[in-house]
Parts: sequence; C-alpha cells; structure tokens
Amino acid sequence: MVTTVVLLFGLLEISFIPQEGQAEANKVLAFPGAEGGGMYTSGGRGYDVYEVTTLDDYGEGDLPIKGTLRDAVSQGNRTIVFRVSGTIHLKQSLKIKQKNLTIAGQTAPGDGIAVAGFGTDISGSENIIVRYMRFRPGSTNIESEPDAFGGRDVKNAMVDHISTSWSVDETLSFYRNENTTLQWSIISESLYISGHVKGRHGYGGIWGGENATFANNLIASHTSRLPALGNSGNKLHPISSTDMVNNVIYNWGFNSTYGGNDQENNMINNYYKPGPATHEKVIKRVVSPGQNGRSSWFYVKGNYMYGNKAVTEDNTLGMEEIKDGTVFSDSPYEVLGHDTLNIKPAEKAYEEVLKKSGATYPRRDAVDARIVNDVKNGTGRLINNEWEVGGYPELKSAKAPIDTDHDGIPNLWEEAKGLNPNNIADGKDITASGYSNLELYLNSLVLIDKQADNPEIDLLSPKMNGIYKAGSTVRMKVKLKDKRTISKVEYYRNDEKIGESSNGTFDFYWKNAPDGTWYITAKAIDKNGNATQTTSMPIHVNTVNQSRDWTAKDIGKVQIKGITTKTNEGLTVKGSGRIDQRVDAFHFAFKEVTGDAELVARIDSLTKVDNNAISGLMIRDSLEKDAATAIISTSVVKADKQDTPYSVHFSTRTNNGEPILAPGENDRPEEIGLPSLNGTTLPYWLKIIRNGDLLIGYASEDGENWTEVGRKEIKMGEDVYIGFAVDGAKNTSQIANYNTATFSNISLIGDISKIDK
Repeated sequence: MVTTVVLLFGLLEISFIPQEGQAEANKVLAFPGAEGGGMYTSGGRGYDVYEVTTLDDYGEGDLPIKGTLRDAVSQGNRTIVFRVSGTIHLKQSLKIKQKNLTIAGQTAPGDGIAVAGFGTDISGSENIIVRYMRFRPGSTNIESEPDAFGGRDVKNAMVDHISTSWSVDETLSFYRNENTTLQWSIISESLYISGHVKGRHGYGGIWGGENATFANNLIASHTSRLPALGNSGNKLHPISSTDMVNNVIYNWGFNSTYGGNDQENNMINNYYKPGPATHEKVIKRVVSPGQNGRSSWFYVKGNYMYGNKAVTEDNTLGMEEIKDGTVFSDSPYEVLGHDTLNIKPAEKAYEEVLKKSGATYPRRDAVDARIVNDVKNGTGRLINNEWEVGGYPELKSAKAPIDTDHDGIPNLWEEAKGLNPNNIADGKDITASGYSNLELYLNSLVLIDKQADNPEIDLLSPKMNGIYKAGSTVRMKVKLKDKRTISKVEYYRNDEKIGESSNGTFDFYWKNAPDGTWYITAKAIDKNGNATQTTSMPIHVNTVNQSRDWTAKDIGKVQIKGITTKTNEGLTVKGSGRIDQRVDAFHFAFKEVTGDAELVARIDSLTKVDNNAISGLMIRDSLEKDAATAIISTSVVKADKQDTPYSVHFSTRTNNGEPILAPGENDRPEEIGLPSLNGTTLPYWLKIIRNGDLLIGYASEDGENWTEVGRKEIKMGEDVYIGFAVDGAKNTSQIANYNTATFSNISLIGDISKIDK
C-alpha cells in the first residue's frame, strides 16, 4: 500500500512504500526476548564458529593474531564465542563491517569481556547480533575521540545487554540504520573534558533510523544527548521511524533528550530522573523537540519525570524549546515491531531496567553496579577520566568448558541433547525451532529476565569534597546491606588500591594522605565474587597554608574552602565558586598596594573542572563580593571554532554592585563582548596593570612579547587588592568543583610600604 505523507511546513509532498526487513521473512526471533525493529536478525545462524582464545590485539600493519577478537571480526558468516574472560586493550579502533555475524559475549568463562582503549564501530554491517559485551574506551587514546560503541548505515542488527561507558565523543550512537534494536543496555559516563577537539563534550549518543527500536536501556551521567534523536544523512530512508520506549534517563547536564530531525519519533513510557549534574533550567525537561530548518515528528506519551507530578501527568509541560518544523501526533507512528513490544508503565520499566540491563552475564561488573546504585541513590557526577571512579575492574577468567569439536557447544551439553561432541557440523544444524543447535545452547546460558545480584554498599566516610590536612589519616567507612555475605571491601584512591578490610566494621584508615584532589571509592566483593564499587567521593588534601607574604581568603559564598600554598616555583591556589553576575565567589591570594601596580605570573596548570573556570590575576577595589574588579585569566573553553581548548579573558566590573562582564556560562564569551584571546595554551604568561583609573590585561606565550587582551577605566580607591583569583565554574547543578591552579615566575611592582599592616 502506498501512503502519502504531507509535511505541514510547505507544499512538499512525499510518497513512500513501507517495507519489511529482509530478516523478517522467516519470523524467527534473534533469540527469545528479542524485540523491535531488529528482532528478526539472524546473525551467524547456520554458519561456522570462531573461538576467541586470547585477550591480545594487533595494530595496523601487524600480522593478524589467531584467536583475537580483531581476527574474529575480520570476516562475516560466523558466530564468535569466547574461551577466555578479561579486558581486551585495543591497539587501534575496532571496525566491524561484516554480514551474518553473531558476537556471543555470554560464552566468556568467568567475569566476561570488556573492550578498552579504542572504540568499536559496526557501521556498514548487515545482519549482526551483539550480546553481553562491555565497551569502555577510556582516556588512553583520547586523541582518537572514540565512541564506545556505535554504527551508521547498519541493516538488520540486534544489540542486547551490552555495557558502554568512558567515551570521548558519544558513548553509543546508533542512527541512519534500518531494522535495528538496542535493548537492555547501559550507556553511561562519557568523559566530560578529556580530549575532544571541541573541549567539553561528554554526550550520551545519537539514536535513530528506519524501524529503529531503543527499549529498556539505561542512559546515565552525560552532559547532553540523552539521547539526541535524528536521522541525518539517511539517503535510503530520508524520513525514518523510531521507537524510544521504556528507557531510564538519569543525571543529564545542560540538556536531556532533543532533536528528532527527519524522523518520526515515538517517546513512550520512559523514566526521567534528574541527578546532581542536572542544571536547574532543564530539571523538568523530557525533550527539546525538533531542529530549526528541518522536519520532525513526535508522539510523546506516558513519560515519567521523577519529582515532578505535573510533568508526569502532562508530558507537554516537559517539552521545552520546541523548534520550528515540529509536528506532534495523537497516536504512535508505525515502527516495525512496535505492536509486539512489551511496553510497561514507566515506573515498572525503571525497576526492571535497573535490575536487568547491561552485561549481566556471566555477572554485572562493579562499574555497572555503581552506575545503577547512583541512579537509585541520586548520586554520581560527570567525570573527565575513568580513574576518577576506580578505573577498570579486573575481569577474572575461568576454565572454559571442554568442546572437543570446537563447534561452540560444550561436550556435556551436546551429550545431554543427543548431539555428537566430535561432529563440528551438528552445531550449525537448524532445528524445528528455527534456531541452530549452537543458538539453542547460547540461548540456554541466559534468560532475558536474568537479574544482577551485586552487593549493596555505600561510602559513608569520607564525605564529598571533604578537606584534609596533608599527612593526616583519613578514615574510610562503608555501609553494607548484609555483612555476612561480604568477603572483603577494597578501598581506592583514584584507580589505585590503597587497602582492604575483610572483617568487623570493614573500616580502613588511610595514613599520611598526600597533597592533592583524590577520588575515593570502596568496592564490596561478596563470597560469590560479585562486586559493587561505590560512587566516588572527591576529597581535597591540602598542605598547611604557607602563603608567606600573600594573604589568602575566600570571597563570597564558596562551596569548598580554598587555600593558597607557597611552592618553590611560586603559588598553588585552590578555589571553588564562580565569578559571575553581581556577586562573586572564589579564592583570592592578594596583597594590598597603594596607587599604580603591575603583577606578572605564568600560569602553569589548572584543573579542567568545567568550561570558563577562572584562574588568573586580579585587581580589586575591596574584598566585598560585589566589588569593582579587573581580571586577566585563563580558562578551558568550548573549542569548536579554535585550535586549542584554552582562552584568555579580560573580565571587569566597573562599579561596585554591577554585573560583571565575565565568561560565565557562555559558550563563546567573546560574542557577549568580553575581550578575549582565543587558542592559547598552557603554560601561558599573564600580566595586569593599574595606571591611574586604567586597568589593562596582557597575555604572552613567552613572557617577553605581550598581547593586550583588554583595557577598562575603573575608578577604584587609592589602596587596592592585587593577586591571584581562582574559581570552580559553579553552575546551577548540585556539583561543586575544586580548581587547582599553579603560578610561577611571579613579579609584583607596586607600593605596599604605605599600607598599614
């Protein structure tokens, strides 16, 4: 039947013929529990078996290594099984462009498989099944800007129970495809400011395609794109149809779900829960639909917003910043497999997704267990590096079952089913069920309703953003739901294990804590080998204030007490808060001077807490939070239009109590009139001068050739405060950041002799 769709934005009229996927013809599910657009994918059914026997990998130009995952996916027409568990550290991106392929991660003996170091891309593949795998690139090869997992121009795909995290670009993008399903998977913790060419990134993913189903997934702790919906560049299906059903969306930053261009989007019974990183402006946002200049279609129904009854009852209240060209429907759009979906109320979906999603077989790892607990407890952060949350867990391998004929089926199972353990061919035989004997074995390993069984643990001490004296002892205390089941609790500083406890209260005392910001976690391991890592607690261990002749003080309302420390090279200044609007909050190391003055220093490092955090030199009329001021500072910035992620800004408040012209939360501060020098680096030299009422800020690569960044006439008193200002780019989320900036080659010219000490 030919259906005509008339776009409501003009006179364009498009006719198309709905087509069923090729894999639908035999009506055999990919496996029991497969749903949606990719439910009839057959993968490697009836083809040969390839055994992965090593965690090794090889790079471009190297000879292939037999038994590696890379060699396994170098050809199609096969089912890949694993004879080993552990983490595969890739030497280059894993690109899979094959037909008729099944990757059966559930066969790994022990704790399962993780793929690390680079991203995995199945673009261009056709008829592919991926189950029970973990894809976590991490920060080892940030210059490659990997997605954890994804694909475009894919046809007939079923991706089930995978776990993805620690990507530099998006964690999982799957769009511009046909007849695909992503189900029961976890998409978490993209890396926030890690190495993307645009600077701050950390996005969830782009989802879409023709007959694309995204169901029962957990997408958590990304700054945006949870997910972005869209179908850009789909020449085969310029208008596609997508189901986004029964997903859990948690802890978005400045945006949640948005987009939907060139696509019919069903958003049904998803569960939204804002978290600590969610900005106030978008705390009730279900979706920002559409893209200006493009056509989008939406059916939005039954979505639940945690903590907001009004939005839950009327989803239109959660639709914000609706773009031109967006049409809303009163009924769902047609998507292959939609009528067979087991669509649950959003609250029921929330419970089931937390129990069942991700690579739960052979067991859910400590990373996913932590993410799920964050969702339950309303905890978690946006991270820059995987070591902030404990790093990669050890995935132990067990002895693989005996499989004499190497058909992927253990001898014991074959014998129990009347098969011949010496006949490699019988694993490929198609049974009356429509599945091969190998598939029947693979399906017997896991049930779609399998629930994870990880211990429950909370880190009670230290507290978030606790301040400690260098060399002191830090007590670490946990709360366990059932101590009787616990074998031990391990404690971590970043990704380094610093101790463990196996009895009593399971407390641990970290002695002689060194200076620095550290991320503390605890990992409970039960007597069955299941593990859960706690949410990470950043703590700040500071050397006793020895700022010598510089006075240090927090200005305004800061979330974390700042400190200034004298070093052999200069000063280390640590601060939180934000310099913005009418009142400032930051840490200030200063001297009082009379009349004209000049301060020069090289900024050598800063913490990448967020875009536009200020680290620099300041002249201030008083120590009041709304005082007239001038600042020359370096910040990490959005870098999509420049070569580096750093810029220098000259910020000013002309009169006490007025709004300051500062970077704030603007993507491009220069566009609001802030004097800026873009594309700088670290280290970098800064200079600020007061000459009468004239304040001037300079910057230099070498400390000799100076560029004037900005100047402003500001009437201040004869006596002013000059020094080092550091803030933490505090936004409207619950997260408080601690910025550590180091300065060297400090030179102050000015009259301090007249100041009454």
